[in-house]
Amino acid sequence: MFQEDLILRDEKFEVDQIGRYKLCFALTPTQCRLVVFDIKSDHCLCYESYTTDVVLETDEQFLQAFSSLVDTHSFASAGYWQQITLMMGQQEFTYVPDEYFRTEHALSYLRFNTTLNTSKSYIQFSEHQLASTNCLFSMPKIISDWIEEKYPNQKTGITYVHQTASFLEGLLLQENQSNQVHALIEGNQLFVAVLDKQNLLFLNRFEFKNAEEVAYFILAVSDDIKINSQKLEVILYGQINKKGRVFHLLDRYAYVKFAKRPANLSFGYQFDQLESHQGFDLFSLY
Repeated sequence: MFQEDLILRDEKFEVDQIGRYKLCFALTPTQCRLVVFDIKSDHCLCYESYTTDVVLETDEQFLQAFSSLVDTHSFASAGYWQQITLMMGQQEFTYVPDEYFRTEHALSYLRFNTTLNTSKSYIQFSEHQLASTNCLFSMPKIISDWIEEKYPNQKTGITYVHQTASFLEGLLLQENQSNQVHALIEGNQLFVAVLDKQNLLFLNRFEFKNAEEVAYFILAVSDDIKINSQKLEVILYGQINKKGRVFHLLDRYAYVKFAKRPANLSFGYQFDQLESHQGFDLFSLY
């Protein structure tokens, strides 16, 4: 089961105002995060993180832990949210440029990357107009069906997003240069993206075991994209310590800095406990 890790709530948060709030969940086998946004004021009202020491290996195990958390939560199980988004981080994914994308071929696109069991998974996709591309990913039916039944009063339905897609969307709203490598770390997952302004050059996910592998993947991508090593800039996001080994390894080869929060959102003083580079993928769901 999930255990409380960090809870940040703005004093402006009011349960009886959830009709104008957006609720977002971010799910991985070892973590559940949730965030609440006030759509009228562009303000982040809540950030919560829950973790488990036991890897939830099956969709059934994960749903048991996730549903228990939601059902016993002080407000997450309430209905009539303005919007609800569910972000998944472990599912297989692929990107298809607009010029080649056809919804009727979604399954075929995804099968280039994985063997998909359609009896247990739905195919979801998100459009990224600024980059002229589309993210396709699998969604476990058991989790999707449960959340649809849990929130039957959502007039706009539930929105499903892959973690890479949220990361990309956040990057597209800021200025990007082709000598920059953006690296997001969550758990043992590393997400690496390279953009030239709004032109997506590279985006992928890697599993790592130690800091050396993180540095290797990032530098390998920069070499593959042919970024001038003298001009390489690495921007770090997510669960990474400013005094950690990853930073010091990369600092030998590149100019390294930490990301800032999305500029389209405001935050109260309660969020000072969270480093500015943390939660970027989740905040980008706004």
